[in-house]
Amino acid sequence: MNNTVIVFKPGAWDPFHVGHLNVIRMAAGFGERLIVGVATDDYIREYKHREPFLPFCDRARIVSELRSVDLATPYSGPEDMVPIDLFGINVVVVDEFYGIGNSTHAKRQRQAIELLRMRHVRIVRVPRTPNVSSTRVREGGTDG
Repeated sequence: MNNTVIVFKPGAWDPFHVGHLNVIRMAAGFGERLIVGVATDDYIREYKHREPFLPFCDRARIVSELRSVDLATPYSGPEDMVPIDLFGINVVVVDEFYGIGNSTHAKRQRQAIELLRMRHVRIVRVPRTPNVSSTRVREGGTDG
């Protein structure tokens, strides 16, 4: 039996910034292998209601080149359990606001938490980096 803890960290990573680097480093600390889900362009259009700042292939390449990442894989939304089942994920790392609120997306995230629990996957919440966001980067500033 393999006891390797495999961690999954999904995200849009669009555009990639220091907050993303911080959360990926945190995620890597929860297991022996880190697989990072990179949101597909279609998922970004659906969820963010905008075109991706960077195309999927560029975001996937950036993420896959990080030292702490063992594999970058496409991710098509909270209910996408393909990476979980395919790679035998034990831990999923989400941000502190995952599933919080009344938006349709937050409801989808809560449903995903239930699907993960049914698979006996541990969910770990981590904080965001203060004063850093993709929106601020796209708008040309970071407050710090």
